[in-house]
Amino acid sequence: MHMETITHTSPAGLHAQLDSLWQETFGFSLATWREQGFWSADYACLALVENEHLVASAGVYRMQLRVNGAARTALQLGGVTVCKDRRGTGLGRVLMQGVLDACPGEPLLLFAHRGVLDFYPLFGFRRVPDAVPALNWRIDNPPALPGTERISPDHPALAQALPRRACFSARLDVTNADPLRRFYLLQGYGSCLYHIPALDCLVIAEQEGETLTLLDVAAARPLSLPALAACLPFAGVRRVRFGFTPDWLVDRTDFADPDPDANLFVRGDLDLPAGSSLPWLART
Repeated sequence: MHMETITHTSPAGLHAQLDSLWQETFGFSLATWREQGFWSADYACLALVENEHLVASAGVYRMQLRVNGAARTALQLGGVTVCKDRRGTGLGRVLMQGVLDACPGEPLLLFAHRGVLDFYPLFGFRRVPDAVPALNWRIDNPPALPGTERISPDHPALAQALPRRACFSARLDVTNADPLRRFYLLQGYGSCLYHIPALDCLVIAEQEGETLTLLDVAAARPLSLPALAACLPFAGVRRVRFGFTPDWLVDRTDFADPDPDANLFVRGDLDLPAGSSLPWLART
């Protein structure tokens, strides 16, 4: 058994085995994301291979973070899985030790499934609280607004706007997460995408009851929440949740609901500010 690093340039056979493992575990694969060219050099899968068969894997994304105004680099682990017929045999521990050996001294973070919360502390991970920034806010707009267009992920405006993103949180943000956002758009959030040319921004948003969740706002220049809210085609909204740390969008950043389902773990020299949130669409 050996550890294999799978990248976007790896042989098709390895990609096919990885797709099969992910499909078996998560119900989706990386195939479309990879075929459309969104798998970047920042992402790799570390896989255990036995007798030419892939039996376990963990995704590793090299994240360029902004933490309290300082640039940091950390590795985010995700897609950690073992093939069904080898679960319970200790391969998960072998895989995790192999990942740590491959990334010595690197700060690591991950979001764990609730069924394995006792697993990661065995490897030096510590659980830290995550937050859901939220604000009581009223939006009662018509479903069709001049200047706001609901678009699909293949619309040219998306490819033009993402590289022009200029607004990031000074407290906690990821500056190289657009390939991950592309993955989420392919997985279903593509129906939640809005283009607002007058504000020079793209918005990914969805409403449930009286709560509007702003999953992402890609803005090429500064804007305010009142200006943005006036352009969003939603009604009956009384509370806004943010899938990112919104200090660049709103003055008040102390409205943060704890997120008990985030299960965020960190290892190494990486202290994340309280009351902030790693962007939801930058999580693997």
